[in-house]
Amino acid sequence: MSNQAFLQTFKAIELDLRVELKLPESVHMSFNEMVYRSNRRVFKSQYHQEILENAAQLRNLLAHKTHIATIDASFYNAFSTVARRILDPLRAEQRMVRFADVHSVSLHTTIEAAKAIMDRTHFSHLPVIKDDQCIGMFNRATLFYAVAEAAELTLSVHDSLERLRAVLYLTDHPDYQYAFVSRRDTLDEIAERFSSYLMQDALHLQLVIVTENGKPSETMLGLLTPEDLIDIYMHD
Repeated sequence: MSNQAFLQTFKAIELDLRVELKLPESVHMSFNEMVYRSNRRVFKSQYHQEILENAAQLRNLLAHKTHIATIDASFYNAFSTVARRILDPLRAEQRMVRFADVHSVSLHTTIEAAKAIMDRTHFSHLPVIKDDQCIGMFNRATLFYAVAEAAELTLSVHDSLERLRAVLYLTDHPDYQYAFVSRRDTLDEIAERFSSYLMQDALHLQLVIVTENGKPSETMLGLLTPEDLIDIYMHD
């Protein structure tokens, strides 16, 4: 990255922050103050903050004498990664587990078959699909709730999940939370949703289901779990 390219990228980040904070051109605010005020998760990382603080110092130095310093290759790589996350953030559709690769079941799947999928894959939550829409979630507690909801209930492992439809909760689940997000939502926005449940001391959000506009009535495109996001960020 040339010094000029660095300055252009830094200016783009500055503009991006001003747009987020809705700052008119007449209002002066330091770059570090804008980073501090931003609500985006990418700016909350201490590692990213240090890179951006160093970038601000370098920008101030180069603003007066463009050729006074040469950008180190390791800093170039680190700054480029942060800049990419800010200016072109990853979105759900880019990193979700796609529908074709999701371990799912239907209302016609037997209890025995659903349990076998969970045992084989070690997934604790299986989306229940009808007409390509996620209409419920089967997990290890489903049978417990089915028995608790019914005064009398006789179940066989050969019964289909249709018999459990009333307790295939997507909302108002006693122990779990699920949410729908748009395919265009950024990973930072989705990570913030997972974190917000922890901050509220609410039931943990287990996974998010990706659709076109984040509506349950839409075709399921894929899903993301907290573990998916951790893996993505660790290798970013």
